Amino acid sequence: MQDQIKKRREERIRRLLADPRLAEHAGRGPGEERDDAWRDWSKRPTYRQYAAKIVLCLVLYAAAWALFENGHPALEPAREAVRRSLTESFRFDQAAAWYHRHFADLPALIPAFGQNATKTEAVWSAPVSGRVVEPYRDNMQGVYMAAPPDAPVRSSAEGLVTAITESPDTGLTVTVRHKAGMETVYGLLGSVRVRKHDWLSAGDVIGTPGMEPDGRTGRLFFAVKRDGKYVDPRDVMALD
Repeated sequence: MQDQIKKRREERIRRLLADPRLAEHAGRGPGEERDDAWRDWSKRPTYRQYAAKIVLCLVLYAAAWALFENGHPALEPAREAVRRSLTESFRFDQAAAWYHRHFADLPALIPAFGQNATKTEAVWSAPVSGRVVEPYRDNMQGVYMAAPPDAPVRSSAEGLVTAITESPDTGLTVTVRHKAGMETVYGLLGSVRVRKHDWLSAGDVIGTPGMEPDGRTGRLFFAVKRDGKYVDPRDVMALD
């Protein structure tokens, strides 16, 4: 009895080894199989796939044409939906509000603070604990502030980091976009702790000020823009 069971087991093993699908994958690990799956997925589409896509586009075009050629009243809701999708602007503000409500953040691809955004008053605060040493009237762009070298530079209001650049005039610079067409610029930074497209709450740390030549005092350039034009930061917030 045991001999018969052993023979049947050996026969099954021989049949399995003779299977070409098993032979193809013999000696491969899970990682190699995943690599093969990735290569299959990343292959360029075949001419048949291109043809299928073209046929699908033609079918959709023909369906839209027939929808508007047929004047049946029952199809009017569908025609109206197509008209709205082609003529109305996408409501980025509603999409941004939904995203923020569900994910507590705003995606970079949504212009949440575009011209059509609802303008609300923001609460503004000084970017650093320090004093103004060069006022806005001296350069008509921003103010220069002296601060302790380890003082945190904070976002003056809620907003989105739109740029981190290296400028000949203001060195390492971070730009944050806020509501109602407002922007703040933080320059002469010694370090940066944010990345482009980060969403900041008021008071979130952006970085630290750069050092004065004496090595004992920090220095920060701070500017405010309204609708793309520089304004005096002291007209927006209280600065010492």
